[in-house]
Amino acid sequence: MICEILSKLDLDINKCRGQGYDGASVMSGVHSGVQTRIKELVPSASYIHCCSHNLNLVISDAAKCHSKVLHFFDTVQAIFNFFASSAPRWALLAFGHDISIKIRTKVLKKVCPTRWEARHDAIFSLKERYIDVLKSLTLIILTSNKTSEKTLASGLKKKLETFEFILILYMWEPILRSLRIVSKRLQNINMDLETASNMIQMAVTSTQDIRDNYQHILIIAKELCKKWNIPVTYPNERKKQAVKYFDEIDGDRRLNTNEDNFKVKIFSLLWTLFYHNL
Repeated sequence: MICEILSKLDLDINKCRGQGYDGASVMSGVHSGVQTRIKELVPSASYIHCCSHNLNLVISDAAKCHSKVLHFFDTVQAIFNFFASSAPRWALLAFGHDISIKIRTKVLKKVCPTRWEARHDAIFSLKERYIDVLKSLTLIILTSNKTSEKTLASGLKKKLETFEFILILYMWEPILRSLRIVSKRLQNINMDLETASNMIQMAVTSTQDIRDNYQHILIIAKELCKKWNIPVTYPNERKKQAVKYFDEIDGDRRLNTNEDNFKVKIFSLLWTLFYHNL
């Protein structure tokens, strides 16, 4: 089909020097993929993975970099599922008690790993509606007659009311926002190689700026916690240590996960993945 279209457009496929597709095997497969069949006709037509798809893969890998990040995205998806699965709950979140003032335009979005903008949309909407979500969950806990509904709402509220969740939320949103801008521009039909390279460099610069502004992100997260009486604490982690003797009693060894440890284990790890993979 590609050859037929090129022929109709009076384009000589023998002058092709490059081809770019996504990572699907039907397109990029080394045995019978489109890129292989094109190279059989034109050996000089080198294959390059699509820049936009590569960028999405970088985001997907970063979202799996740490168990706490995985847990964070699971919670974001669980919040969407909780409200989206019930029309009354969705209406409660959509309008709340101030319907006479305005109809809210920021609705929760689902986390879809195959859609480039889905993660940013999901996190941005939750960041904008964070307080509304907490209020709605609290109201459901206080007024619902369904035990299962109250239990789910209580569990989600407990996860949201942690400093760690808020910090990761405010840490991820600016990163995904900057990459979303680059991703949109890379999909432009007039995109050329030089501009694409500049866009990727822009993404690298943006992540560097976010890394340098970590303290600012930390301050914003702490201010939100202070405003809504959420404790600014990091969870304790048991330090993994083997028992020396079979009859030795294992003591309570704890490692306080302070700000520096959180920055090194999650924030710096996340930035390093973005920086090296971009």
